[in-house]
Amino acid sequence: MSVMSDAQPAVSAPEMNQTAVTHLPESLSLLADVLPDGILLVDADGRIVIVNARLLTMTGYTESELVGRSVDLLVPKPRRAVHARQRKQFTSRPGVRPMGTELDTVCCRKDGSSFHADIALSTTTLGGARHVLASVRDATQRRAVEQERRETEDRFRLLVEGAVGHTFILLDPEGRVATWNLGAERLTGYTADEVIGQPASLFHIPTDIASGRAAGLLRTAALTGRAEDFGWRVRKDGSRFQASVITTATVDASGHLRGFSEMTRDISAALQARDDLERLHLLEQQERLGRDLHDGVIQSVFAVGMSLQGLLSRTDDPAVADRLTQSVRALDDTITELRKFIFGLGSMLTPDALRRELERLITEAQSCSSIQITGVIDGDALVRIGDHAHDLLLVAREALSNVQRHSQAKRCELSVRFEGNTVVMSITDDGVGFDGSAPTAGLGLRNARSRARDIGADYGVESSSAGTSVHFRLPIGS
Repeated sequence: MSVMSDAQPAVSAPEMNQTAVTHLPESLSLLADVLPDGILLVDADGRIVIVNARLLTMTGYTESELVGRSVDLLVPKPRRAVHARQRKQFTSRPGVRPMGTELDTVCCRKDGSSFHADIALSTTTLGGARHVLASVRDATQRRAVEQERRETEDRFRLLVEGAVGHTFILLDPEGRVATWNLGAERLTGYTADEVIGQPASLFHIPTDIASGRAAGLLRTAALTGRAEDFGWRVRKDGSRFQASVITTATVDASGHLRGFSEMTRDISAALQARDDLERLHLLEQQERLGRDLHDGVIQSVFAVGMSLQGLLSRTDDPAVADRLTQSVRALDDTITELRKFIFGLGSMLTPDALRRELERLITEAQSCSSIQITGVIDGDALVRIGDHAHDLLLVAREALSNVQRHSQAKRCELSVRFEGNTVVMSITDDGVGFDGSAPTAGLGLRNARSRARDIGADYGVESSSAGTSVHFRLPIGS
């Protein structure tokens, strides 16, 4: 009875004539009957010679129903043919197959039902003839335990894999990293050796550290027990991600601070999906606006122009005719500008278009003032700025406007360049400077800072009596 393996369908073995039963000594027979495993002794032709009580209990057969019959009787019918071939192969090349080889082995009961079994095989010689000794163990419970274990492991694996983008770390009372797990390593790129003992501010952007925002989160948690933050965090490679962070203070029985637990979740994908949806809605609104402008406003302006042209043929006054002609031309120009505006709605600001707009800003600012304004624009930076071209342009417009109105400068330079993994725009003048922290600093400056923060950029202003420098830095790949 070599295999009884799951990989082996078969046909019913024919009835075999009962052979002479080889009786074990009484002491061995008693031992076989108390063993926890079923015992089968099978001759070289595959006929059952001896069975023990445990095997009979497992299969539901009586001894007389098995002894002298083919061992294939204990194999489910679809597997018997293959089992018979493999049994003969084992007999021709005998060996030892230990228990627990994890073959998908199935035994058949008398009532037609089946059960998974672990089967150990070995050969022995009785009365000068070779026999196969099989130990059969019901593996149903073991299989059930293994299946439950596999399902539990699968659930745990799915939970861990589904938690990619989450970290849970512990900080000591001073805010230094005390524990570090695989999730934190995946999210930030740091190994445990690199961060254990480092301050949690390691993961904050420079402006949040400088403003005290990073340290303030721990103070809030220590005072109130909990602090929540939505903002930018930094990976080891310098790239940024938007995170939801919950910091909880842990205290001992006496209420003394023992440290903090910090759960961080990468919400970049969720925010990107939100932004994509908002962009789609904006495009839909732009399309409706363009359609309304074309079908409504332009047609109305065109109708007014036609009316004015009709009046031209009714007047002999040259001055009136000239005034009407200028008005018609102005309306034509208005229609042209409206059509350009409609065409531009929803169109992306390409690198070439961004360069032209920046150069136009410089030209207009210089023409409206006595300041000598120059531009140094790196095309590689314009390519890499991508979807944030409008943000960079608006920041440049606000900065140049401030230079014109307030700086009293003689010279100003606007530069856009790519440094490392960051697009950097600088607007520097040699004017009188100003106090950027003063309440009169203006709404434009606050808007520029807010705009930069919203897209993960750094916006800084350095000003003194020797002049002012505005810096806009946007990491690429964040």
